[in-house]
Amino acid sequence: MAYSKKGNDKIYYNWIDAKNSSKNETLILIHGVGHDLHSWDFIIPYLEKNFNILMYDLRGHGNSDRGNYEVDIKLLSEDLNFIIEACHIQSFHIIAQGFGGFVGLKLATQHNKKLKSMTLMGVPIHYPKKIGQTVVHNRNKMVQSQSFLSMAEQLIKQICYPLTGKKELILLNSYSKVSPDVYFQLFSTHYLEAGADALKKLKIPILLLSGAEDPIYPPELSSASLNFNSNARYYTVPDASFMIQMDQPQLTAQWMTEFIIKQTIHTKDDATAFNDLYRKQLTSELYSGIREMIENDKMPSNMEVNQSTVESFTDRERHILFLLKQGLTNKEIGQRLFLSEGTIKFYTHNIFSKLQVRNRTQALIKVRELDILPNI
Repeated sequence: MAYSKKGNDKIYYNWIDAKNSSKNETLILIHGVGHDLHSWDFIIPYLEKNFNILMYDLRGHGNSDRGNYEVDIKLLSEDLNFIIEACHIQSFHIIAQGFGGFVGLKLATQHNKKLKSMTLMGVPIHYPKKIGQTVVHNRNKMVQSQSFLSMAEQLIKQICYPLTGKKELILLNSYSKVSPDVYFQLFSTHYLEAGADALKKLKIPILLLSGAEDPIYPPELSSASLNFNSNARYYTVPDASFMIQMDQPQLTAQWMTEFIIKQTIHTKDDATAFNDLYRKQLTSELYSGIREMIENDKMPSNMEVNQSTVESFTDRERHILFLLKQGLTNKEIGQRLFLSEGTIKFYTHNIFSKLQVRNRTQALIKVRELDILPNI
């Protein structure tokens, strides 16, 4: 592990060259609050074939020094910029988990030319402020009445699905290196509004991921972040909680790789750029309609979904739509298709996201309007 010295403080990082020497895209991995760069250990083997990788310990985490400063988003984004310059990185993709997403979003507002895409995993951008304040209060109270590691032990049981000895060891070790004051300087609702504003301004492709089994930041909240940016795409990762990269490393790496490759293989001409602009404008109008629908608690009967959305449904998704139409529950669909109930949840979340609806009833209305199941 190497480090760069910023003033008197050491920021530790690890650089991994892509195993395929013909690949030159670089990923920057930003871990969540309380964690360290080892939270990426499970997923690295599935990413290093196709990408150069930079992962590092946030200030006051892992082996990185805290310094004589109050640790906040601005300071952490400056640290990341310092490392990028020290490593002479000319372009990169950010992959951030949890709180690390706010660091990435802050940096994105300053590095639009270098940043090519952003993947946010379990980043609580669209989180009710009062509930968030309650969560922060309860964790602080637990630390005061017991200890910081006791709080960490309880939290780890929730953020992994399932929790294994190896995951627990990595996470407990990372929490043991973070002081409570640094943790609670960062674990705060203060950054939610700024994160949402930064997300709105991004002009790059964005991938949002959430764990289907995440009890703290469930998929319904994560998918709501789509309202902030029409460039965003959202997927629910089955059989995963908050620590998506630990629970489903291979599947998550596959989706991220496909997303990044799709964004980098095309050289756009003027016609393509025009079509992209048109799609962004159309999507923006659709999301505006969805917000009105939520406020009025009704579905607009004349909402249009473009043809590419209809064509994006896989055979499996069409089959599940057919079974939904028959009135089967997720458990019954899983039994019919020999899939777990969690996997069916994953498919239905993606179906709802593509149709831009909130529940089965709205989905079936939209399916009938779009004639998605004409041959079944």
